[in-house]
Amino acid sequence: MKSLKIVAIAAASLLANSAFAAAVVTDTTQFDLGFTVSNTDLLQTSLASSVFTGEFSHEGSTGAAALNNGIYGAQGNQGSFGNGTEAATASSGSVATFTFSGAGGYNITSVDSYAGWDDYRGGQSYDLSYATAADPSNFIYLASVYNDAQAGGNTNTHANILGSSGYLASNVQSLRFEFKGDLTYGYAGYREIDVQGVAAAVPEPQSYALMLAGLGAIGFVARRRKLAQQ
Repeated sequence: MKSLKIVAIAAASLLANSAFAAAVVTDTTQFDLGFTVSNTDLLQTSLASSVFTGEFSHEGSTGAAALNNGIYGAQGNQGSFGNGTEAATASSGSVATFTFSGAGGYNITSVDSYAGWDDYRGGQSYDLSYATAADPSNFIYLASVYNDAQAGGNTNTHANILGSSGYLASNVQSLRFEFKGDLTYGYAGYREIDVQGVAAAVPEPQSYALMLAGLGAIGFVARRRKLAQQ
């Protein structure tokens, strides 16, 4: 019975680590003042690949590369007619998928997205989903961001996504941002995406086998007890 108890504790721990907390989104809008972004987050230090589909370079802006280059940029229109080219102008249906290195994926603690343009395209609208290392082709909805900030000077927005408790999501292999076109002025000028987290442990195969065997034994004991009580 003692060994079953140890296995039960290990199994509970594994299940707890694979769970995620409800996402909490906080939006901040400010005018004529940008934000400080990270140049050491997971999208810059632990990225295996990135895939972009759709339009990210309206008005001569940088394009998708601006999403994780560690630069916020100057105020105003960040296209060829503005103050530089540090924005990714994501249109409706544009998708950015970031895949991390590491066999076990990452336990994500926060996701921050930043946008900035002139009076009209500094808002944000997208759905965020993730896939785990165990099931890398299955993307699970995590959170939505919507802030139609506009008209008040050079508009800058910051969306912060946290878990209501614990990790936002665990064992994450990929994050997918699906941008929408439901803002008043269509596309927005995204400046940066920062993802924070820690590498997830990869249990050894024998640990999985022990856990499964233990769970089976626990179920067997529980059934015997139930039958004995009838």
